[in-house]
Amino acid sequence: MIHSIRYIYHNFLLILLVLGISIMMACSADTVVNNNSPDSAGQAGSLARFSIVGNYLYTVDHNLLRVIDITDSTNPTLLGEYRAGFEVETIYGFDHYLFLGTQFGVNVFDITDPVQPKELASFEHMQACDPVVTDGTYAYSTLRGGTWCRSEINQLDVYNLDQLDQGELTLIATYPMAAPSGIGLDDETLFLCDLKEGLKVYDVTDPYNITGQIIAHFEDIAANDVIPIRSRKILLLIAENGFFQYDYSDINDIKLLHSILTDK
Repeated sequence: MIHSIRYIYHNFLLILLVLGISIMMACSADTVVNNNSPDSAGQAGSLARFSIVGNYLYTVDHNLLRVIDITDSTNPTLLGEYRAGFEVETIYGFDHYLFLGTQFGVNVFDITDPVQPKELASFEHMQACDPVVTDGTYAYSTLRGGTWCRSEINQLDVYNLDQLDQGELTLIATYPMAAPSGIGLDDETLFLCDLKEGLKVYDVTDPYNITGQIIAHFEDIAANDVIPIRSRKILLLIAENGFFQYDYSDINDIKLLHSILTDK
């Protein structure tokens, strides 16, 4: 078990190193990437199976949520395993909450006590792949059917979090999509990956009219997942054919900075 924990943790550090190098390519040599909230220390894509909050690494695997103490980076310690739902696929940490995307819904855990996560709210849907992100006011989740996701649902769901502390997660809007995948959020800008229709950038000021407020659309890329580095206005994107880095400091003129193409 200890070996597997260290494997997860060291691979996580490798991912951060790769991302850090990519970010620095677009920054001057004397600048430092700020990963404070909303660029949290454990920031990852919406399809990630790990999240760091403070000195704790949270990972998900099928039906389990694991809590790992990483205070000593050379000796990560498993503190506990908790039932987290069925077919849990993704995890997204925000404030003192963990948002878990499963094939059957969205589950939210309260980590006010970081060592003892408690399930706070959930919303069930038809079986589909289901990453989720949030800004604390609304949560955004894509549902994708086909392949291992087994259904034909393809949509973006929006949840109101006003009553979250009372255990309620309220679905307020749904938007049809082609093959939605990962999503990223920076204030009122939503970056949505679609494997068939590319990267879509939306203004989500009005959650009831998201598709009517599209800012940009990059159709020639099979976008899979994104990480907005908010402090630098840099977007890291994983696609079917490689890795891409964009500058969105001018949201109306998003520029491609770098790309690393694969053979696929």
